[in-house]
Amino acid sequence: VREAGLARGGRVEPGHGRVPGGGERRVAVLEPALVEQQPVAGPVLTEFAVPAATGRRYAAVSGDRNPIHLHPLTARLFGFRHAIAHGMWTKARCLAALDRAQRLPDAFTVDVAFHAPVPLPSRVELRAWPRDDGRAFALRAAGAGPVHLRGRLHG
Repeated sequence: VREAGLARGGRVEPGHGRVPGGGERRVAVLEPALVEQQPVAGPVLTEFAVPAATGRRYAAVSGDRNPIHLHPLTARLFGFRHAIAHGMWTKARCLAALDRAQRLPDAFTVDVAFHAPVPLPSRVELRAWPRDDGRAFALRAAGAGPVHLRGRLHG
């Protein structure tokens, strides 16, 4: 995600310009290159399982029924060996774990960069550490496996 906007009424309108029908517009430009360059540091905050049904459960609440998230057979049709967790689920799960461990502020900004899909099922570990401008975090496969996501929190 490079850019996202929020228009009055709760519609998400990516890009620049006027919101259809006029109205207020706020745009946040993300700098993924800055997030991607962060080294993975800090202690393991938590380790958790990502069950095989995660993609189906996320689809049930989000309405996003992308076949790569639902089942290994449908994921294989699109070149994946396994079903994979949805990126927004992965980001939300990281934020929930950070909030549980360190109580997030009432208002904050978060930037994330996705590096590798989270295969379903799997075990992952979340690491977090302080930065001058907030906090950084990374999700990786348990046991020093590949990094799935890096992020930073401001606010």
